[in-house]
Amino acid sequence: MSSKRIRVANFNITFDPDRSPMLDHFEDAIYPALRSQYRRNEKNAVYYFDDIRLKVINGRFALSGMLIKDTEYNIKTVVKNGRLVNESHRVPTAPYSRFVVMLDSHRMALVQNEGYSPDIRSFQATLRGALSTYRSKTNKARSNQPDCTRVPKADVNVIEMTRRGEIHQILEDFDRISELKLRFFPLNGDFDNNDFLEMMRSSLGKLGTTRGHFRATSPENVSEVEDLTEDAMRMGTVAATISGKGKSGENLVYSDSKIKSTHYIVLEGNVSADDDGYIINEAVSQGFDLGASGSNLELYGRTVALLQGLLDRQEHQ
Repeated sequence: MSSKRIRVANFNITFDPDRSPMLDHFEDAIYPALRSQYRRNEKNAVYYFDDIRLKVINGRFALSGMLIKDTEYNIKTVVKNGRLVNESHRVPTAPYSRFVVMLDSHRMALVQNEGYSPDIRSFQATLRGALSTYRSKTNKARSNQPDCTRVPKADVNVIEMTRRGEIHQILEDFDRISELKLRFFPLNGDFDNNDFLEMMRSSLGKLGTTRGHFRATSPENVSEVEDLTEDAMRMGTVAATISGKGKSGENLVYSDSKIKSTHYIVLEGNVSADDDGYIINEAVSQGFDLGASGSNLELYGRTVALLQGLLDRQEHQ
């Protein structure tokens, strides 16, 4: 048995030009893009999705798969006959992570199989690349077919979530907060559960946009900072960054993209497709909110027949 890091996030995707929700374009964009064999090159590694499948978990449709990091380790020294010797060579390796997206709530869990497995940031970057490349290639192929529908542009924001009370633990490391920044983006059927966040998003709407930033310099009311950040981060509806000084004068920065996960699940061997249901159940049992909003449940209900059709075709491939 081994412990593996689990990360939970808001799989938030909307589509231009009308900010339509993810499930409106699941069949013509999300599902085929993740199965398109897209490769993302970064430094000495190649990232790609594999084993992308629809399935039913706890009576709910889910999208699951792997994010693989194909790379090499550069070995500099080895031990031979009890002595350390110089011996340079490269060893291929492919650390991977397993992910499960619940399609009614578009909340996801990602389990890193080992220490060097891809995290949420790598997942988001690869997802953005896959959707952009699939859209470009598909629309180019359809350019001489005026009756064919074009694939719309996706706005991808995969925001890592926290559990209730976790922000309080993080802020205990701060001696002084120098800045709180909030980043707003178009939501996929969700609503803010905080009056201030709701007011900010409403103000952005009056300006004719769904994107914006809020910045508070040297906030002294730590309790309010905690409440605001927790409401933003617990559901992953707003990206937050807190910067300041630690107890020993060191610089500290906390943000959704730099969460050092301290959440683990115990598995026997490597994480696999057989563990998908267990992954979701563990995320819920550890206090993460994977529930769907009313508007998301309504949209999901209208999409169930489509998802069932995709699942049936997948099973016959």
